Amino acid sequence: MTKDLTHGNEFKHILFFSIPLILGQFFQQLYNMVDRIVVGRYVGEDAIGAVGTSFPIIFFTTSLIMGIGMGATTVISQLYGARQYERLKRAVSTTLIFLGAASVAVGIIGFFIARPLLILLKVDSAILDDATIYLQIIFIGTPGSVLYNAYASLLRGLGNSKIPMVFLIIATLTNIALDLFFVLAFGWGVFGVTVATIISQLLSAVLSVLYVYKRVDFLKVGKGEWVFDRELFVKSVKLGIPSGIQQTILSIGFMSIQGLVNSYGKVMTSSITIASTIETIGTLPIMNIGLALMPFTGQNVGAGKLDRVRKGFHAALILNVIIYVVTVSLIYILSHPLIRLFMPADADPSKMEQIVAYSQGYIAFVMFFIILMGIMFSVNSLLRGAGDVMIPLYTSIIALTVRVVSAYVMSGIPAISYKALWYSLPIGWVISTTISTCRYLSGKWKTKSVVRGLTPVVESDAGEITESLVQDAADTGDNPSA
Repeated sequence: MTKDLTHGNEFKHILFFSIPLILGQFFQQLYNMVDRIVVGRYVGEDAIGAVGTSFPIIFFTTSLIMGIGMGATTVISQLYGARQYERLKRAVSTTLIFLGAASVAVGIIGFFIARPLLILLKVDSAILDDATIYLQIIFIGTPGSVLYNAYASLLRGLGNSKIPMVFLIIATLTNIALDLFFVLAFGWGVFGVTVATIISQLLSAVLSVLYVYKRVDFLKVGKGEWVFDRELFVKSVKLGIPSGIQQTILSIGFMSIQGLVNSYGKVMTSSITIASTIETIGTLPIMNIGLALMPFTGQNVGAGKLDRVRKGFHAALILNVIIYVVTVSLIYILSHPLIRLFMPADADPSKMEQIVAYSQGYIAFVMFFIILMGIMFSVNSLLRGAGDVMIPLYTSIIALTVRVVSAYVMSGIPAISYKALWYSLPIGWVISTTISTCRYLSGKWKTKSVVRGLTPVVESDAGEITESLVQDAADTGDNPSA
């Protein structure tokens, strides 16, 4: 099942496309949340830090390959909007070959460098062994995680955000059950939580593959159809490398911040892990409203309907404001009981008091500013969907550099100290949002489409879509009537 986003009410498209994204991402974050709650309550509060401190490293090692996957999503959504179906299938084959090979390489290399990277991040010796076990096993499961995300991205590029959500919910529920089983029944601790996670990720990948091969001909690559199209790969790389570099730089920044967090000791590591997990619940809706703009923009740019892109962007901004008010209000009300949910009943009272104080301080400050992040995601996703990928890269580099530098500088001011960990966040968001918005207002993104040779799509009185190819079909290798 695919969804044509080039017709109909823009507000409804953004809303209904983003709802499955929000739910899917919520359940994906539930993976991490359940892992941390289970280890926190049944293994100990230090184990929360062991699990949480690994995230920046995982993000770092998969950023580049997933960035290229994002570039491929833009190519595929534009090809779909332009009705170039033969090239679309070649793009799918090329993307899967690359992501498969790259994920295996990352998994093998990551397994061996896990401990040295954790030591580099100044992880407390008390949680180093558990953190190493967690990270090594997560690396083993990299191919399954990348495969699911690849198929989920491809389906979203064709306008289908519901099926990835369904498979993610199934995998998350499986993860919860296995977490409790491995930790409570087998006493496997952090090791059990990690095994549960990679089994669940593999399940979501298998379900995605089976669905595509049974229901989505556009994405089904049959025997004899596996080709590596260098031209399409280069286009994906040109679009994806900036996103990949951006994500890699973000992950380096996250590791720098994590190093600063760890320098304050394991209590601070556990506190920020809990706080950032709760923060994610509040940021997921506005992030995914922004992400819904990428396939929406891609399809409409491919179809030559640039006015719909502008209307879709305005719809996303309205939704951002509505959801911001609701989610921030809920997080402020529920933050205290949510923090305690991660703590064992017999936790040291003084340590628990510290963790609650640090976590609440972070949440109370950061949640006030997340509307900036929502706008930033919306603008950057629009630019990427249009093929204008360099500005999001530049703004992210600038914003993250400012955040890291300001965090380290402010941490040296006695009156601020550890609060620099959260005071530095909105500074980067303000800069990134300002630059990206100026780019959008300039209109230069309208000239960046990767689907060349198309005039805008028009509709006949009967509502049938027609299109004109300026290039010869032989030139592109497409059959316009396919």
